[in-house]
Amino acid sequence: ALRLDLGLIDEACQLLQDAELCMTRCVHLVPWQHAQFCLLKLRWRKLKYRVGLAPSAPLDAPNAVLYRDPKTFATCICPAVDSPLYRTFLQRAKPPQIVAVSEWVPPYERQPEEALRLYMQEFLQVARLVLKEGGNDLRQLLQLLDEALEENLRTEAMLLSDPERAPLFQRIFPFFACFAAAARNRKALLFEPPQGAGPPPVEVEKLPLKVALNLQRQLQRQAAEGALAYSGTALETAKKQMMYRSMMRHTISLRRECDLFSSLFLETRLLSDQLHIALTQCCEAYVKARILDENLLKSLETPEEVPEGGHVFVRWSLPDLRATAEASEVSESKPPTAVCTSLLVFLCPLGEEEPRPLLARSLVHLAALQKRADILSTDLCRPATAVSASYMEQELREVVRVLRGLPGPPEKGEDERLEAALEQFLLDLAESEASEEEPKLLKSELLQAAVAALIALLDPNVGAAKVSHVSLAKFLRTTFAPLDV
Repeated sequence: ALRLDLGLIDEACQLLQDAELCMTRCVHLVPWQHAQFCLLKLRWRKLKYRVGLAPSAPLDAPNAVLYRDPKTFATCICPAVDSPLYRTFLQRAKPPQIVAVSEWVPPYERQPEEALRLYMQEFLQVARLVLKEGGNDLRQLLQLLDEALEENLRTEAMLLSDPERAPLFQRIFPFFACFAAAARNRKALLFEPPQGAGPPPVEVEKLPLKVALNLQRQLQRQAAEGALAYSGTALETAKKQMMYRSMMRHTISLRRECDLFSSLFLETRLLSDQLHIALTQCCEAYVKARILDENLLKSLETPEEVPEGGHVFVRWSLPDLRATAEASEVSESKPPTAVCTSLLVFLCPLGEEEPRPLLARSLVHLAALQKRADILSTDLCRPATAVSASYMEQELREVVRVLRGLPGPPEKGEDERLEAALEQFLLDLAESEASEEEPKLLKSELLQAAVAALIALLDPNVGAAKVSHVSLAKFLRTTFAPLDV
């Protein structure tokens, strides 16, 4: 992973191939490790395409191109003695492997549609493994979805070279639906308490022994840590049954410990995965509260039409090649990539007014983004019956600057489409119903709903979000129009 961040593509490839060879000799491989290997392999392939080294050379290519292709060296077919590549071949060629290996780069002859179909089949197998046996790891699942989305976007860009072909947004939308559902389910699992009596207790005997002992020791030392002590009867009951809420807190804390060290300690990771498997077999509430429903994964295989309405989806992630970008020449107009976060936005169509979806990409300065979100959150908490339109216009201009990655807010009159969208957005929130009159005050209730939806989109910590607000969707469509991919 470090070499991929540094842009050392060849060294990362060698390490991954060595790891793949070692994995074939393992009697039992932890599912999380297999999924992590697949993730790193997909990242390597994406970066290989990005630097222009991935496509295999055609058979009729010149020698200067043909014998730079790694697949050509793998065949061990030596060029002619008088060829200028003869000595290079003798230095770089290796004996061919006598066992079947996995495909790292698709052959040149394969069509993009066929390559994408095979790619998605293998991706869905790994994604289902993450959900069932890989510990339901949200971070790993989102990263896998990121790589699959990038492959779909790359294939679409290749197919759009045909001027008669229209973009196929049905392939793209299910990924954002999965992003939003995973982030929403994780938030509900962490912060929303069960309603009523809650799920039934979990049988302790069905849990891993180490987990059961850890839970009992935590209950026993609770009094020594200044909390309310459990009675002897409660401690005896906990040896047989454990409350679902207490079980989930322990599961989440164990997962956080794994994430803190990137699952470096295999024993802790293995225990977390064993607990996940045990809960899926003995606790129906845990199965229903999983991070992502498999029905959403099926939508990636059979895409449907993109729904209409004011739906806005965002996906926050770390940019690729961060260390390489940081060491490169820094532009005065834009911050270095190392202090930025990558943003992907998908806006659903708005009927006849905007019949086409919008997909945009931006590189956002993280500190500036957090500052804007904090200011909007503070304004949302202040009691007010109305808000000045000029103040809100100034704040929205700053939001546009941050989301577009600009050094300064756009000047008034610089972007006519943005000016018209900003004016219409303020009119939708105004107290006056006269559309021709410039709004002076904005309705507090309407503004609170719009600002709350905007704050939900500006939180990179959740990873992904979805909001439904027609007026905000129209304004954001104009905001991201210059960044349309």
